[in-house]
Parts: sequence; C-alpha cells; structure tokens
Amino acid sequence: MKFSFVLCTRNSERVLVEVIESIANQKIDLKFIDIILSDYNSTDQTVEIVKKITNKYKIKLNHIQCDLPGKTPALEIALDSATGDYAVIVDDDNILDQNYIKEAKKILVEPNWGCIGSFGIIDSNLTLPPWFNEFKEHYAIGTPSKANDWVWGACSIINIKVWKKLRKYGYEIELNPKRANHTDPIYVGGEDTELSLAIFMLGYKVKFIQQIKFIHKFDQSRLNKNYFLENVRGFSRSIPVLQLYRLIIYRSNIYFPKTVWTLYLLKIFFISFIKSLIHAFTIDMFKARYNYITMLGIFSSYLSFRKNFYQVYNKLIKIKKEAFKN
Repeated sequence: MKFSFVLCTRNSERVLVEVIESIANQKIDLKFIDIILSDYNSTDQTVEIVKKITNKYKIKLNHIQCDLPGKTPALEIALDSATGDYAVIVDDDNILDQNYIKEAKKILVEPNWGCIGSFGIIDSNLTLPPWFNEFKEHYAIGTPSKANDWVWGACSIINIKVWKKLRKYGYEIELNPKRANHTDPIYVGGEDTELSLAIFMLGYKVKFIQQIKFIHKFDQSRLNKNYFLENVRGFSRSIPVLQLYRLIIYRSNIYFPKTVWTLYLLKIFFISFIKSLIHAFTIDMFKARYNYITMLGIFSSYLSFRKNFYQVYNKLIKIKKEAFKN
C-alpha cells in the first residue's frame, strides 16, 4: 500500500519543518511514500525547506509549480500526479500523529473506502478564547457529530482510484478557496467537503475515523472573533454548492431540481435568521452575528451561483450515471 502526501502551499514556511518531519517519522518504509508539493509562487523558504528534508530522508519529491491562484487548482494537479494508492492531503499547519499511517492501513483493508477524515487535536501552545469549544469544528478539531457524507480536508485520505474515476468523467471541483496570507480569512471555503461529497456520490464510503489523528497548529491570530466570523462567511458561501451535491445524492430523480434546491437553501437561510433573532433577544450578540453572517453568506452565494445551477447539476448527474453504468 503506497501513499502520496499532498501539500498545497504558498509562503508556508511557518511550521513546515514540523509538518514534513511528521511525514518522515511515520511508521512505514519510506520507499512506499512520496511527497507532492504543489506550490503557488512562494517567495519565502517553502520550497527549499521541503527539498532539504525530503533529501535528508531520501523521500521521493514531486515539486509542481502551480500558476493558477487558489487551493483547488493546486490540489487537482497534485491528485492527478499522485502515484500512491491513496493521497493524504496535508495542510501546511497539520502535524501528523506518529501512528497516522499505521492506523490508516488498518482501516483501508476494506476496498470500498473512498475518503477518510481525521481527528484534529488542538495545538497546546494556543491560547483558546471562551467560545472556542462550541465552534471548534470550524477549526477542524475533534470530529463532527453529524458528518455522514463528508469530511474536512485537513489530513484526509483520498482513494486515488476513485479520484481517477471522477476525472475520467470530467469532474472538476467548483469551489476554490483563496486567501492573501495566513492571517486573512478565506473568501469561499468548502472545497474539501465538496470533494468528499463527490466521492460519496459515486457510492464509496466517506467517514471520519477517530484513531487517525493530527495536530492542527494554526496561527494564534485565527482565534480572533472577527477572523472567525469572516471565515464563517467564507464557508457559508459554499453551502449552495454543497447542497447541490446533496440534491443529486439523495433526490436525483425529481422534477424542477432548481426549485427544490432553492427551497433547501431557504430552509437553512430562515433557520439561521430565526437563530440570529433569538440570540439577539437573549443578548448573545456573538452567536447572533454568527447566524446572521451565515445567512448573508448563503444568500450572496445563491445570487451568484444560481445562473450556473443547471450547468453544474447536469454535469454531476452525468458523472454519477456514467460511474454507476461502468
């Protein structure tokens, strides 16, 4: 069983030594792994750090220069280049547990796994605000209690056969997160959730596994309230796209799919609206803002995405039909 570790980077030197060392220290013969560095025009020491450590441990490195902005093009190019049976998507602040691959191999003996999510552990050096535990899933900490068809991207494992199957039928990830730097929130998120939903759409198992662990060593500045709320806005902008996948997964044979999709979104929109009012009346303005921003993110994304609905819907329906037919 071979693993390709995928790193999509841009000026990622902050804790990159620890990230690469955690890959090198896995309990696996290093001839069965490779690292794919898909870098978008880094101007710091990102590339040099990865080259130095992979050379030290004699780990095969595939360095790809990605000139298209955002994480998604870098991720797609890297997955297309993967030579392992599975790709491990490692963000530039993810420190793998030493037993990560050892535990993963126990799970992956079942052939129907399409995508596996990992258990996130908070960096003990961070100072946590009082509201953190309630919203820790936004930081990929722990595992979500209601995740039945998706995983987050941080240290997720992708079955490369399934990825190639998606690509064979013309699949492309719609969402493309971009941020100016590590201290800026994303404008739109959810590409990892989108990919896992696409894999689930083809009938493969998608699930979080608590035994597969990593430390999320993000910057302290991300625990600022304003940063958090803007990141929530960014993820909320992904909800219309993600709900489109769920429409295809659970209700693909319906008339007027755009109408049903709109009703799904209206339900989420009004739930957020009611929660915002309730929290405002109880003087919990942080939660009121959280739900209000969620509502605005959904609405703004709906307005911009609705004109492309049938283009994306028809393409995904075709991919699903072709995959099941073959």
